[in-house]
Order: sequence, then C-alpha cells, then structure tokens
Amino acid sequence: LELLRAAGHTVRDVSARDAQWAEVLNESADVVAAAGGDGTVARVAKAMLGRGEFGEAVRWARLALETPRNPFPARSGYDLAVALQQTGDVAGAVRALREVRPPEDSDVVVWLQFGRLAAELNAPDVAEPFLRRAVAVAPANAAAHQMLAIDLLVLGRFDEAAREFNATLALQPRNADALAMLAVCEQRLGRVADARAHAEAAIAIAPRHPIAS
Repeated sequence: LELLRAAGHTVRDVSARDAQWAEVLNESADVVAAAGGDGTVARVAKAMLGRGEFGEAVRWARLALETPRNPFPARSGYDLAVALQQTGDVAGAVRALREVRPPEDSDVVVWLQFGRLAAELNAPDVAEPFLRRAVAVAPANAAAHQMLAIDLLVLGRFDEAAREFNATLALQPRNADALAMLAVCEQRLGRVADARAHAEAAIAIAPRHPIAS
C-alpha cells in the first residue's frame, strides 16, 4: 500500500472489522482489492449481492471460494448460486449448490434456505439432501417436513412424500396444504379412499383450496 501511495495513487485501507466498512464501496475507484483469509472477500461478495451488483457478486464469491482459510465457504457458495441465478445462469447456480454444503451443526434455518433455493432453481435432487438434513436437525419442525415432502412429490417418490406429509400433519393437524398434497400422493399410489378423505379434510379447513376445484 505504501508503494502505491508513494507512486501518487490515492489509497483507502479499510478493515472489514470496521462497522461501516461497506460504505467504501460507494466511492469511485479504479481498483478494488481485498485480502486475507478472515472472510473479507466473502463479505465483499455479500455486500455486492446486497447492492444488486450481481456480476460483481459472482466474481467476488468465486474469489472467496478460492481464498485459503475462508471461514465462510458455504455462505460463499450460496451467495454465488444466488448471484448466478440473478444473472440468468440457472445451470451455473445449480452447479454451485451441488458443490457446497453447510457445516453439519448449522441451524435448521440454514438447511431450509439452501433447500429452498435449490427448489426455486427447479433442482429437487439438489434440494433433497439439504431438506433431509433440516428434518434431521429439527425433527419437530413442520416446515422442514413439508418442504421435504413437496420435494419428494416433485421427484415422483409418492410413498416417501406421503410419509413426510403425514409427519407434517402430526405436527400441524390443520395444515390444509399438507392434507391436499397428501391426497395427491395417495391418489397416485392408488389409495383412493384415503385420498378422498384427506381432500375432504383439506376443503373442510379451507373451503376455497384449489383441491376443491
């Protein structure tokens, strides 16, 4: 940095530990450089994503994933997938998600976030391991069971999906959507009476539910 200053360049040296560090990104600059294995590069990628500069977010997230000792590799992978999605590179976003996995002790919210993004990208096979981990981490979380059930339904694995919808309903008996989708699974499995009963239960809770049409 001193050599650059000595050569007559204006240099701003900002630590990512400073509370207002991201404000420096609002300044015009010929070159922006980030260094360190403390998560600085990952933080810049996140900041670019938040600013809607998705092309820059892709570049910085990729750099973060290549940075030794990056303490946030899963977050960088997620940010890369989101940025690629926003640039229209859906295939690239799916590839990014395939190559990343949060730490096993991550909160259920993190696993659901990854699973939801994979579902948005129409990649149910990529979503499945994230959602299965969400259920394992928080077996009493109805949303985790329901998201996994929907994913399995999309994959055409109706028996497994039905089990997860039943698990959802054990936690939320008046979940009309879970009842309706369970009915769909049962219909596909040839369980006509069960399908009718659950469809009627869904309509009793939510008379305007689409399954009523």
